[in-house]
Amino acid sequence: MCSSDLVTRSGFYFYFPTKGAAVTAMLGDVFAEMIAGAAEFVEGSSPTSATVRAAMFTAWNSWREHQDLILATLDARGTDPAVRELWEAWIERFVVALSEAVDRATGGVGATLGGRELVAVLLGANERAFERLSRACADTGAATETVETLVAVWSRALYGTYEPPAPPEPPR
Repeated sequence: MCSSDLVTRSGFYFYFPTKGAAVTAMLGDVFAEMIAGAAEFVEGSSPTSATVRAAMFTAWNSWREHQDLILATLDARGTDPAVRELWEAWIERFVVALSEAVDRATGGVGATLGGRELVAVLLGANERAFERLSRACADTGAATETVETLVAVWSRALYGTYEPPAPPEPPR
């Protein structure tokens, strides 16, 4: 690392008044990345397992790319109330965005099923599965299988159906 790449303590606090503010900004970037990758699911009106799949794999790839930050936050939330509050606020952003999408896609049916709570539970499943994959340094095959299982769970829970991915075409 070049000395010009170092950020001094005073420089850090010029941009961020606290470490929590820095983590919040970084998690905000991860949120934006995940939501952008889930645009068809979040903004679409015709839900399919394909739109859930695209969103889920984007979420996993973003998580994996930023797993050091995310795992450190998960570790710290157990002992630091401020970090726990920060994490819960981050998750709440997903709950709001996704429960609104589910309500639009299902014509409000999600609300009768406790849509907000259902989305929170499903996000909890994602969080636990992604954490487990990260901590186990799971290979691509294991990660793909777990993420596809999450696609099936979300699809069935939200829309009552699941379409598996098309099998890959054989090499020619």
